[in-house]
Amino acid sequence: MVIPISLVTQFIGMFAAAKVLKLNVNIIGIILLTFIPIGLSSVVPGFAGFGLSLLSLVLLVKIYDGSASFLKIVAILVISVATQAAINEYVVGPAVTHSLNNAEKITIEEGQIIIE
Repeated sequence: MVIPISLVTQFIGMFAAAKVLKLNVNIIGIILLTFIPIGLSSVVPGFAGFGLSLLSLVLLVKIYDGSASFLKIVAILVISVATQAAINEYVVGPAVTHSLNNAEKITIEEGQIIIE
């Protein structure tokens, strides 16, 4: 099973936000905060999907931590996005660059890039 790196970074970002803000959210809540908004935005296209994913995020945070204010929800988004950006900049980017620089053969088959 292949998991997209963006989904992993989203999970790490949500986990970091929950710990930094001391939210009353367990691991199941963090998994739901990761998968439900992404799933909704994948199924429903455009601004409607974006709006539904934000609404689901707000509802899930309120369900798991009723004391969370609007500013805390905005902070969750900011911390999550900042964490994802840092992971992409300092981990994923250099790893991909290293793989491409040291590859003997790069092919594209059925929409997938194969680095050998």
